[in-house]
Amino acid sequence: MKFLFSPLAMLRSDRSQQHNVRILSRFVALLLVLTVAYMAVFRLLMHLEGQETSWITAFYWVFTVMSTLGFGDITFSTDLGRLFSMVVLASGMVFLLVLLPFLFIELFYIPWSERQKAARTPFKMPESLSNHVLLTHVDATALPLRKRLDQHSIPHVLIRPTVAEALTAHDDGWNVMVGDLDLPSTFRCAGIDRAALVAATGSDAETAHVAFTVREIEQQVPIVGLANHEDSIDVLELAGCTEVIHLADRLGDALARRVCSAHSICHVIGSFDDLLIAEATASQSPWVGLSLKEAEIRRRTGVSVVGIWERGSYKLPTPETLLGERTILLLAGTRSQLDLYNSRLSDYSADGDAPLLIVGGGRVGRAASRALERVGTPWRIVEIAPDRIPAGDDRYFLGSGADRELIERAGLLKTPSVLVTTHDDDLNVFLVLYYRKLRPDLQILSRASRDRNVETLHRAGADFVLSYASMGATAIFDHLDRTETLAIADGLILFRVKAPSSLIGRSLADARVRPKTGATVVAVEVDDQRSVNPDPKLPLEPGSQLILIGSDESETNFLETFQDA
Repeated sequence: MKFLFSPLAMLRSDRSQQHNVRILSRFVALLLVLTVAYMAVFRLLMHLEGQETSWITAFYWVFTVMSTLGFGDITFSTDLGRLFSMVVLASGMVFLLVLLPFLFIELFYIPWSERQKAARTPFKMPESLSNHVLLTHVDATALPLRKRLDQHSIPHVLIRPTVAEALTAHDDGWNVMVGDLDLPSTFRCAGIDRAALVAATGSDAETAHVAFTVREIEQQVPIVGLANHEDSIDVLELAGCTEVIHLADRLGDALARRVCSAHSICHVIGSFDDLLIAEATASQSPWVGLSLKEAEIRRRTGVSVVGIWERGSYKLPTPETLLGERTILLLAGTRSQLDLYNSRLSDYSADGDAPLLIVGGGRVGRAASRALERVGTPWRIVEIAPDRIPAGDDRYFLGSGADRELIERAGLLKTPSVLVTTHDDDLNVFLVLYYRKLRPDLQILSRASRDRNVETLHRAGADFVLSYASMGATAIFDHLDRTETLAIADGLILFRVKAPSSLIGRSLADARVRPKTGATVVAVEVDDQRSVNPDPKLPLEPGSQLILIGSDESETNFLETFQDA
């Protein structure tokens, strides 16, 4: 019924379609007049041949002959009758089999089909849409960003320049709008005055154009742009971007933080006011070889180990969890607690290690080398492009990362860790496989340009993989004005909730929040007073706010498990 009423509604509301229907109606009227005339001639010729027929029989004969069915149960016996039959047959082929379908398709079906497409790819968003995110491009970063927005029920609109591109995006699951990104009218139609954020993820030039265009009509909406080149940061800020994210630097820093040969001090990766979330490698620390219970990290420093990374997988720690050379700790605490942690670990900094090897001297590789240099970790880079190698710097080696002689000269056999940072995921998989075969004991960290290749790199032998796309999506998502949720890593979030009534008066240990939900309570707020790393044996007071860390699934589990009746 919907298929039937949709075209009828279109006919009532579209004047151009009403005009087309009038044309089609005139053609049908002409066809009916012709049919009646043929019926009259048929009855006359039959009468001349001595046969009397009814009007129903006449209509039956005309219809079967014009439609070329021609059952043959009613025929003429004279040449004049047969000549008339051929005229009716020929006109039927032209009118019924050619002109009628053509006019129906051209004047009715095609406009209706185009209208259906236009309904899927509007040129203007409804006034009811608000607090939405506008996306300018479909790229590796946009896909995980859309996933995060969907998980948190945040509306989003992708703007595409043509109907064809918009239809493709719509079929891929996007909420899409048609419009040119260099026209202010496009952003007006997209509801820029009601938007929560503009995410510009195209080239640096495209991002600058988007920011400049938006700022012509709207000064308040946040614009987050991704800068592909460091030199573009100032330009994008001047164009109107509220925040410019240089992902290469962030990715390089993040990879450098996770190498075993780096200092074991912690690095802050997220915060909720005075609550800080940090990462630290267990390597070169006194914790290696101990369980969490034996290490007594909380008693010694005040920080809590709320999670660990093992080969790129986030795991909930238990008192029996063993800490190894490649374990990465996720810590929660205040600034003073983290400073105490760092002071306790300062004597365990790695000195005199063999240089760390970076394969790929592009933006990410160079950013990683700068991060390592800041903490005093020596490094070497293998790069195949001569123009990326500074003159006179003997820390650079020109050649392929698959050249065994070259990488051995660069120190592969002695280095504790290697960073694979090329932008080609296929090449990264190839190199990770190669290095794992050459050095089974080697710590291998790699970047992935696309999320779908993260698991492949782990299977190939990488100990840790960071996704360029997920990091970009997380960075953009964190700029939404959302005080209750903070994404701090791929699939890992901080979230604040009011303590459900089922938990009031109970201790966290008694409620077994972490075993039941996978989320860890890292702070409790009561009357604007925050207790970071609260005593799990203390009962929760009425009006408490909980700050937890976990995955999106953990948040859902917590809300479902402890929801108020």
